Amino acid sequence: MINLYDLLAACGGQLYGEAASQLFSDFRFDPSQPLETALYVAHGNDPRQLERAVRQGAAGLLVSEPPSFDTTGVSVIVVRDTLEALKAWIEWRLERLKARRVVIIGDSDATVTAEVARALLTLRHTVCGGAVATDWLSLARALVPNDGDSRVALFRASARDEALFDTLAVLRPDVVIAPGESAAVIERVCATLDEDGLLVLDQRDMAGAAGQRVSTVAVDEFGADVVAYNVVCGLSGTGFDLRYGGQRYVGRWTSLLGRRQLRAVLCGLAITPFFDIAMDDALQCVKGLTPPPGYMRAPKAEGGGLRTEKTKRPPPAPPRA
Repeated sequence: MINLYDLLAACGGQLYGEAASQLFSDFRFDPSQPLETALYVAHGNDPRQLERAVRQGAAGLLVSEPPSFDTTGVSVIVVRDTLEALKAWIEWRLERLKARRVVIIGDSDATVTAEVARALLTLRHTVCGGAVATDWLSLARALVPNDGDSRVALFRASARDEALFDTLAVLRPDVVIAPGESAAVIERVCATLDEDGLLVLDQRDMAGAAGQRVSTVAVDEFGADVVAYNVVCGLSGTGFDLRYGGQRYVGRWTSLLGRRQLRAVLCGLAITPFFDIAMDDALQCVKGLTPPPGYMRAPKAEGGGLRTEKTKRPPPAPPRA
């Protein structure tokens, strides 16, 4: 639940009128949806959107200017900037929950890496909101529930996002996973990490990470901290042997397809010691992972077998001489 007075203290807002509700069930950003018991966060100061939110049952409004209509029965919080207020509440909430923070930086491959990390962390911890946040709005909603112990907040961002380093400054992550990023990006990322924080990189990307605790990953390239070798790419998954430190794990498997998704698996495995997750448990977990929507996966037939696609069209005739 979101406490009105905690929110006021965190973001430096002011209460406009009477406090009709002191607890809110969620943050909401779309006034067209049902908003019963929720706090509506305004975008701009369009009175029509605010009135619509009230009609939809919003218990509170977070605004940058007082509404121009009657708000009896609704708690109204006035702040300078609603997004900045949300960031301030997120920062306060992370400290209140004592949640550790993991940030995954990247583009297409980061989606798979984030889902692998989420699946592994749930073995021993509570992932805030049960999902990976991708913006301030989704992160704020993920932090609302009070359930679970040993919480971890997951956030995925792109290095091409101009606000990335402002985001890192607010989140102050404990772990950053950033394979494939430039030395300039890595150097700036290191500036946001605590001395005890962990940075996960591709073995080739060590430049810029001087003085930081680093765990490196590689596929078929020895010398990294986490190495997959003897890789076999199959139709229903990827087989590999794993070396982590002085330990070797032979004949392992993941249902994710191909070397690129295997690298995402390695990035997830690299953070497991930091979170006290046994490697055997982690390897068992990645064995049954499901690729996120839009990523390669083996077509399944009824009964669990592989489906073979066939076409009724005959193969094209060979060209005539």
